[in-house]
Amino acid sequence: YRDGLVAKANTQKHVEMTDSRVRYVTEQCGASQVKHLTASAVQGVIKSIRDNGRSLETCNSYLRAIKGFTRWMWRDKRTPDDALTTLEAYNTATDDPRHERRELTVAEILWLLPFVEGHTLPTHNLTGPDRAICYRLALGTGFRAKELRSLIPDSFALDSDPPTITVHAGSSKRRRTDVQPIRGDLADILRPWLATKRNGTRLFARLPGGTARMLRQDLVAARRAWIDAAGCDQERQSRGASDFLKYRNSADRVADFHATRHTYISSIVASGASVKTAQELARHSSPTLTIGRYSHARLHDIVGALERLPDQKAPETQQTLRATGTDDASVHNGQEQRSARRSAQDAKSCVEGATGCDSDADPGDDSTAQKKSPKPLRVADLSDDLRSDTTGDERRRARDSNPQPVSRHLISSEAASHSLTLRARCAEMHCKTSWPSNT
Repeated sequence: YRDGLVAKANTQKHVEMTDSRVRYVTEQCGASQVKHLTASAVQGVIKSIRDNGRSLETCNSYLRAIKGFTRWMWRDKRTPDDALTTLEAYNTATDDPRHERRELTVAEILWLLPFVEGHTLPTHNLTGPDRAICYRLALGTGFRAKELRSLIPDSFALDSDPPTITVHAGSSKRRRTDVQPIRGDLADILRPWLATKRNGTRLFARLPGGTARMLRQDLVAARRAWIDAAGCDQERQSRGASDFLKYRNSADRVADFHATRHTYISSIVASGASVKTAQELARHSSPTLTIGRYSHARLHDIVGALERLPDQKAPETQQTLRATGTDDASVHNGQEQRSARRSAQDAKSCVEGATGCDSDADPGDDSTAQKKSPKPLRVADLSDDLRSDTTGDERRRARDSNPQPVSRHLISSEAASHSLTLRARCAEMHCKTSWPSNT
């Protein structure tokens, strides 16, 4: 199984960790044969790990290791089935965070980087300028420690538009060649530094394995220098009580080396970038990981989101809006008033059309009505197309069939006059007959 992990090009660290955890679970189960790896026995071992105070994420890592082993045995035809397929992982969201990272503030970064450039001790693997560049790259790209160790001068394309840094698939966590864009100001800082480096050499080959310890030591030294730079004792006491440049702040969140990646992704999310853009820059396979784990919402970002909620002002403010005609109620009332005026105008036009004259003309003056009204059409002219032997249902179907829409601007003035005359004759016939009121 170990040889299979190596053959799949897994990292040495992953192979060693998986091997040790599989051996631990099998030894705790007392499994000398494959049949001893039962679901109940493994579940008991995982429970004992949890009872010893380990986090649920650690318990899940042990479970993933042993389940990968039994699944490999089943696929390799060494067992008839996978005995651990029914075991489910813990829900890590219910566990208290054991090592929660925080993001570095802009003020902390602006103090830390210049200090590190001039801070070099014999115990440091990297000089101060090289460590400062390493921190700048981590904060400006989100690169992990392994990805930074793989960089050579040829990885940088600082004169392209935009400037980029390439991490090859063998060093990238997602096993893909990543071309990461960077800001122009970071490219300007990198040019003179790269000019002093030899081609083909790894720029951070001496980056220690304990990168968290390295950053922690630099934070402690930078914080001490920041406190000593205070102008008076009162200011010095105030700085000593703050969380500025603390490795672990008052909220029990730490600023280790991987916190630089949290800072990078949180800044992208806070800038208003879309979820897809943030995912691409973070080089994550899922946006859930980008937003859920790596983005830390600042308090002022939350307040800004609250400011975009609907305004719930006092009633007197709403009355002021109505007086100026800018609220929704006044707009709605105005629409109703305009609709009522249009209805009144239509009713007036219908009455004028029914009498065949203007409202100012005398209703009894036939000559005036005849002069101002167009020549009427015979009602029979409109019903010639209807067969006299059609039944009521057929006439209803003909009337209810979908008419062809006619554009208003294509109707001629003569057709409009005929329409008004038809309304007048229909109104006259309605008055002389005893039709039902809804006809």
